[in-house]
Amino acid sequence: MPPRRIVAIIAAALAFGMSDTLSADAAQWSIVPSPNHAGASSDALSGVSCISSSFCMTVGGWSSASRGKPLIEKWNGSNLTTLSAPVPSGAPESWLSGVACISTHFCMAVGRAYPGGDGAVSLIEQWNGSKWSLSKQAPNQGGYWLLTGVSCKSTSFCMAVGSYTLNGDPNGYSFAERWNGLEWASEYLPGNYGDELYGVSCPTAGSCMAVGDGLAGTLIEQWNGASWAISSFSTPGTLLGVRCRATNFCWAVGETPGEATDTEQPLAVTWNGAAWSIVGTADPGSYGRLEGVTCVSTTECIAAGSDSVGTLIEQWSGSGGWAAMPSASSSSANLLYSVSCAVTGTAMFCIATGTTGSTTGSKTLAEKY
Repeated sequence: MPPRRIVAIIAAALAFGMSDTLSADAAQWSIVPSPNHAGASSDALSGVSCISSSFCMTVGGWSSASRGKPLIEKWNGSNLTTLSAPVPSGAPESWLSGVACISTHFCMAVGRAYPGGDGAVSLIEQWNGSKWSLSKQAPNQGGYWLLTGVSCKSTSFCMAVGSYTLNGDPNGYSFAERWNGLEWASEYLPGNYGDELYGVSCPTAGSCMAVGDGLAGTLIEQWNGASWAISSFSTPGTLLGVRCRATNFCWAVGETPGEATDTEQPLAVTWNGAAWSIVGTADPGSYGRLEGVTCVSTTECIAAGSDSVGTLIEQWSGSGGWAAMPSASSSSANLLYSVSCAVTGTAMFCIATGTTGSTTGSKTLAEKY
């Protein structure tokens, strides 16, 4: 059996950009037309990474007749267009969950592939400025392996995280892979049965934060350049996305459990270099979840997810709690999985991606700010 949140969780990807003084002017969120695969019964964009207002990559998948295939779209400053996504040989089904770009010539995308039979393997694809190709990665050893989040600091350093299960167990363990410029290698992670990681952010090659959950609540693991350690901080709930602008500045978002089904509430926690603490979020009503977060500076962050009436977008502006932002989509069938922002001059540009339901199946959803 795949990890328990393999369908519900599509991790957030990481953003790039900074500015001391940002200007939002009269900016607002608006729908961006996003391509869907012809003949697909469902399409979704689960991860996005922007390095400027004229370059973003977003990834996800489409499915038809119960078979999923990877979906990759590129933003060129005016529109989103579909790119060819390689499929592993002998794998009739695959999907991409997260993406990280550091330039127009280097991106990594992660997910999973089903080679046939009972099991799944982690999937990593690499962008070289002109095309996507399969990246050389460490082999998996049976079971279900899923990568959900990736962060890159340079062309010679990336970290990807996810989870795996063995022997049909509904719960598994977290795992990570590190890129050294030539190939991916497995990382040893301390952990417990039931741990899963969904997002990762590396402000330097010697520092990463990875977030997820365990059987007892939220899970945070920290990389110090040599090894991983589990944070002592934990609270009831799940952390789905994380963004670190510096080794002493991170935000992680997710959800806290409710007293009944579909009563979960958004969760946001911040890192100051010494400790994690919970910060209040905007009240979404009866239900809400934040799945992706991005920060263009230590005073400007955006988080995206969903609530009882549809998409949910919140903003943090340097102090206090998070405040709601009007979203461009209002249908309760619409969901946002990820958000990424970049800065050009003093203007902030963002794209949030997800899926929208319809009578003919789910379709890709993208909003820009």
